[in-house]
Amino acid sequence: MQESKTLQRVREMATEVADREGCFLYDLELVGQGRGRVLRVYIDKDSTSTPENDSGDPGTGASVDDCANVSRGLGLMLDVEEPLGGEAYELEVSTPGLERTLKQTWHFEKAVGQNVQISANAEIPCPESVQVRKAPKSLTGVLKSADDEAIELESQDVVWVVPRTLIHKAKIKYVFEHPGANKPKGNKRQKKKAKR
Repeated sequence: MQESKTLQRVREMATEVADREGCFLYDLELVGQGRGRVLRVYIDKDSTSTPENDSGDPGTGASVDDCANVSRGLGLMLDVEEPLGGEAYELEVSTPGLERTLKQTWHFEKAVGQNVQISANAEIPCPESVQVRKAPKSLTGVLKSADDEAIELESQDVVWVVPRTLIHKAKIKYVFEHPGANKPKGNKRQKKKAKR
């Protein structure tokens, strides 16, 4: 979906402020209407989630202070330039969280090897090895590959090729370990948010 010029300008501003604070812009969205409008900005510091970095360094993630700093800086910039027309809105700055939404190609590329859940606008074409009455409109499995045209998702030992144009929503599906399983402490990062 093509962004409006207004949202493109807001994205440029959010990118500038996030970069200045040592973070990067993961995504943003403007939802609601009238006085109920909310501008949601998602930032991160995890180097494996940036479009440019392939080092594999897990990084530390954006902190609550990072969210607050970006919220403050972006809020001032938006107040001065008023790309949203001077109408009321609420600004929320947070991290994308564990089950982050996947929209852009680099989001999918960085999620390769992880468990992903997708829902489609129409039935997903079945591989030749799959015989079903009705093709699914949603899948959960391990993301094997991704590019601008399609993704490959392995679900129950079957690899599905899903055209990107069919994908309505996609997100990482975090797999919680069973109680009592040995897992390192601090492996789970909570979503952090700062409101303005």
